[in-house]
Amino acid sequence: MPPVPPPPPRRASGLGDLVAEYRAGDEGYRQREVDYAARMSGPLDDGPSTGYIMNGAPPANQPMTPPAPATGAVFPGADLFSPAQQQPAGGRPSPHIYGLLTVFTIVDGAGEAFDRLAEATVEAVRRGEPDTLVYACHAVKSAPLQRIVYELYRDEVAYRDHQRQPHVERFVNERQAMVLATNVIELDVNAAKVVPLPTVTY
Repeated sequence: MPPVPPPPPRRASGLGDLVAEYRAGDEGYRQREVDYAARMSGPLDDGPSTGYIMNGAPPANQPMTPPAPATGAVFPGADLFSPAQQQPAGGRPSPHIYGLLTVFTIVDGAGEAFDRLAEATVEAVRRGEPDTLVYACHAVKSAPLQRIVYELYRDEVAYRDHQRQPHVERFVNERQAMVLATNVIELDVNAAKVVPLPTVTY
């Protein structure tokens, strides 16, 4: 039997062996870290992972949350609470305001014609007389043959300007055949609250 050769002498570990072992261990750790991250992450998404939905549609079976109002947004009905039409607290009417109350006794059967003429006059006053503060025509419930016209002007100058308007001259001329008697009362205003009247659409 031939003699067994002696084993090669054991080489002492050097710095190179330590570096190789460190690199091998580091590669294994990084591979395990990548595998762990892959298992923990969900499927890839075409959109960003920040919670935004790119097409703006909510997920299925999820109620849509109404958007919050932007600063300064005005919702329907907010104008009902607006104080724009209110007079300043404690304000008193100007002493220059000029008022008239005229009571007409009209011919029996002329009520509708008088009312149509008065309505056309009121509309013209509304459109073209900014210094006429109030111009209202009233029927009297207890006296069907009476009409009352209530007028407020900024001052007497505004009243005289009103008297010169073509629609007022027409009202004065055309009502003559409809009126039996006229009673005019001049007014001073001591206190007042005036706002636009509610209207209806036909």
